[in-house]
Amino acid sequence: MKHLLILCGLVAGLSFGVQAQKFGHIDTQVLLGALVNNSDFESKYQAKELEWQSLVTEMETNLQNLQMELEDPNANLPDVIRQNKERDFQTQVQNYQSLLQSAEQDLQSYQIELLQPLETQLIEAVNSVGEEHGYTYIFTAGAIIYSGGEDVTDLVKTKLGL
Repeated sequence: MKHLLILCGLVAGLSFGVQAQKFGHIDTQVLLGALVNNSDFESKYQAKELEWQSLVTEMETNLQNLQMELEDPNANLPDVIRQNKERDFQTQVQNYQSLLQSAEQDLQSYQIELLQPLETQLIEAVNSVGEEHGYTYIFTAGAIIYSGGEDVTDLVKTKLGL
């Protein structure tokens, strides 16, 4: 009997100490997309992309001109000059491939650089909504199989001013 009373007291004490946990979820793709649309991300990224595109186009034109020179049936080039032009063409092809790789890597790095402040802004807004509305956890909807919590995407949009 004494043990039963102690057990009841422990259970009652624990139940008063437990608070209901509040879960929420957000659609990060929607939020990040809205942030990107409201920022200068697209214009900055397109400007950088155009810079690379002009370099690539210039190099493609040079390669086409070299190739036409090599394939010109009327060009009676001495073997030494033809071999030099062929080597030059191969070098230009390798340079072109390197340029394409550099452009791709640079654009990826630039995209990450442009997205970083937007992601930070999103995280700060989610944390703020969580604190203001008493959420224990806020998950991203893409990782949730069953969403029994509240969708707080609109609250975060409001916090972001979107």
